[in-house]
Amino acid sequence: MSLFIRCRWLPDPTHALEGRIGEIVTLLRSEVVERLTGSRWHGLAMSRAAALRDRVDLNATRAWRKVPLTTTQVMHRLGLWNGADEALSASLSATVYEPSEEPDILVFSTSDCQSLEASETRWADVLAVAEAFANQLGGRAIVSSNELLEWAAQRNVEHADVAAYAAYWGVDRSGANPCYEWIPKDHRGSPSCKVACTTWAEAASPSEERLANLVRLLRVSQP
Repeated sequence: MSLFIRCRWLPDPTHALEGRIGEIVTLLRSEVVERLTGSRWHGLAMSRAAALRDRVDLNATRAWRKVPLTTTQVMHRLGLWNGADEALSASLSATVYEPSEEPDILVFSTSDCQSLEASETRWADVLAVAEAFANQLGGRAIVSSNELLEWAAQRNVEHADVAAYAAYWGVDRSGANPCYEWIPKDHRGSPSCKVACTTWAEAASPSEERLANLVRLLRVSQP
């Protein structure tokens, strides 16, 4: 797995756990996400054959693993694989905290950029998934890859460890997400985005200036 989309968000403190998990399930079943992942999800297992036998019902309580962290906090984990071969293979993990004292996390991972492009996956569809994550969950979603992180490090881009092709900020429903500190308070009522690469060609050979500008912004907005 190489290309990834990572979303972090602080939920509305009045939003119940069932509703928060339901939002994630609805997102995974949306057309924009299924265009990239397909509609079948399987649990993670020790072997491909075992995973393919375990098709996951996203609405089932057993799909989420409950992990006590302290006497007062619990972590709910979801781990999925879409069962596809090679270029279209994708995995997804979600972490939801109860109570919501730290950001929830959703991470989508798939194959390398060259394989995705060769499979006729559209770059616009990749960006659309990140935008959907941010807008529907109310957080910051970034699009990056192992190749990009290596590319940025080789060129000594400052803070190369947070290099990204694009970043999206949905509307923060918590009112306290530090990822939004760069946005003036009177502009936080609508989504924002910064895109350094708009095509597969630009992703393969990014503009160092545009990439560096996005990296600086992401460093400012780190949680």
